[in-house]
Amino acid sequence: NNKHMVLQLKKEAYRLIDALTFQYRRSAFKPIAEEISFGANGNSKGVDVGENISLEGKIDRVDKYKNYFRVIDYKTGHIDLASKTTYYGEKIQLFSYLLATKNEKLKPAGAFYLPIRNVFIDENEGTNFSTYKMQGYFVNDPEIIKAFDEKIAFENNKSDVVNVTISTSKENKETGTITATGSNALTSDELEGLIEYTKKIATGATKEILSGYIKPSPLESDGRTPCDYCDYKYACGRDFNSNLEVRKSRANITLENFIDKGKSDDR
Repeated sequence: NNKHMVLQLKKEAYRLIDALTFQYRRSAFKPIAEEISFGANGNSKGVDVGENISLEGKIDRVDKYKNYFRVIDYKTGHIDLASKTTYYGEKIQLFSYLLATKNEKLKPAGAFYLPIRNVFIDENEGTNFSTYKMQGYFVNDPEIIKAFDEKIAFENNKSDVVNVTISTSKENKETGTITATGSNALTSDELEGLIEYTKKIATGATKEILSGYIKPSPLESDGRTPCDYCDYKYACGRDFNSNLEVRKSRANITLENFIDKGKSDDR
C-alpha cells in the first residue's frame, strides 16, 4: 500500500544521504555550487554554438579541488558510458556541462553521473556505498585520483566513490606510481578533445536545423532504431522500405576514433 511505499522511499533517502556523506568525507573535491544554470539569466553564459545561438542548461552539482573542478549529474535511469554514445551525439550532456563551466582559473578533472538507484525494492542492495559510485570520465592524474578518493591505495585499489581502479602492477608498486586503468581514464588533452568534439556536434546540429534540414536519419544500434518506439514514425516522412536513411552504429567505436581536438571522421 501507499504507507509501505512511502516508508521504503524514506529508507532509500536515508541510504542516499549516508552515501553522499561517505563520498564527501572520502574526497578532497568539495561542492561549490548546486543547480547552477548557464545561459540567459543563468549563473554563467551559455555555450556558443554559432548563428547567435547558445546552449542553456542546469548542472546538478559542481565540485572543486584546488584549480580543478568536476561536474556531477544525478541520474535515475540507465547509465551508458560506451564511447559510441558520445561519438554519435547521443550522450553529450556531461561534456556540455564541462564546456559551460571551464575557464582560465578552473580546469576540468572529470564529469560524472551519480546513480540515484531505485533500490527500495531490495533493502539489502542499498547498504553498499558502491551502489552510488559515480560513473564517468576523468583525468588520469595521480593527484586528481587521490583527490577523488583519499583512501584509494594499492591495497585498496578499487574506489567506492568513483569508477576508478588503479593499477597494481609490480612496476607501479615499486615506483609508487598511481595510475588508473580503463577506457574512462583520460589524459587532459583527451578530455579537452571530448569537450571540443561535443561543441562540434552541437554546432553542426545547429547549422542543420537553421538550414531546414530535417531528413529522417535514425541511428540503428543492436538491430533497433528509435523508430521502433516512436509514436510519430509514420508522420515524419521516412521511407520504411529503404535502409538508405538508417545510419548504422559501429560497435567498435573507441575514444581514439574522435578525440583529436574536435576533429573526427564522418559519422
